[in-house]
Amino acid sequence: MKKIIILCSVIIATAIIITCFAACDGKTEDNTTTEPTTEEIVTQIAEVEGVKLTAFIEDEYVLLKNGDKEFQKLMYPIKKNFTIDFELAKESFNFVDMNFDGLVDFYMAVAEKDGNVEFYCWLYNATDKQFDYSISLSSLKNISVDANEQMIYSSDSGYYYEYGWVDGQLKVVTSYDKNETVPEKVTQASNNLKPNKDNNTSSNTQAGDTVVDSSNTTTATTNAPQNTTTTAPVTKGTIQVITDTLPEKDWA
Repeated sequence: MKKIIILCSVIIATAIIITCFAACDGKTEDNTTTEPTTEEIVTQIAEVEGVKLTAFIEDEYVLLKNGDKEFQKLMYPIKKNFTIDFELAKESFNFVDMNFDGLVDFYMAVAEKDGNVEFYCWLYNATDKQFDYSISLSSLKNISVDANEQMIYSSDSGYYYEYGWVDGQLKVVTSYDKNETVPEKVTQASNNLKPNKDNNTSSNTQAGDTVVDSSNTTTATTNAPQNTTTTAPVTKGTIQVITDTLPEKDWA
């Protein structure tokens, strides 16, 4: 009988020890798991046709939101001659009217290549209520926009350019050989494009920072990029557009 009592006591004691150990272990061990998160970087907020938009730059696309709703997702076009510098893109993202139709567009610097800054540009399409990637603007280097004077500045290794819009097409208004006399504000418009990562300043001049020298009558040279296509669909991925008037099931 005593052996049975002793055996039962041992079993009970062992059970108590195991229970206490488990309880203590539960208190000291952190079983919390951390879900992987993707940081969304808010760059700028703008309004187009009464819709307030917030822009986020992600690794594979630019996401535009209207409040908590996705307004449009824009995949990056395929360009094999450089790799996107996302730090530069986030610093330089800029909502501004680039075709001077009174509606907000946007652009951002995406890489430095051969001493020049490459850009991606999107124009707002009022008919389709979405932003379209612009081949003509995105082919320019070292872009600076003066919305007040309705002028776009660009440059390459040999020339500075002033662009305007003629019948919906981007055209060279004036070009300047870098080896000749160039108006100071034209060179300033281009030089201000160079990213300055040391002080984390934007790589773009804002609208209204530059003024066109209207007294210069230099004609365009054949070296200037003559792009006639103003916009094109994004070449990669899909686009979703949501408006406040559509229920969720009617997203397009």
